[in-house]
Amino acid sequence: MTKVLAVFCYLQIETANLTHEIETRFFDPLIYFGENGSLLEDMRPLEEQAGEIEIQTSRILPVLNAFFDCL
Repeated sequence: MTKVLAVFCYLQIETANLTHEIETRFFDPLIYFGENGSLLEDMRPLEEQAGEIEIQTSRILPVLNAFFDCL
């Protein structure tokens, strides 16, 4: 029983460590690149918004790649 509890304690500690690492490494870049959960729409015309989504996607790809490598 002691070994089983020790394993569960270790798993809980590792889960907390990974959660903390992911929060500190990836939350700020995701917020920076526009993933803040805002429900407000951009009121500019479509001509002014053209290409912004592609640029933001290309900038966030290294962050997402590091995130998936971390998992």
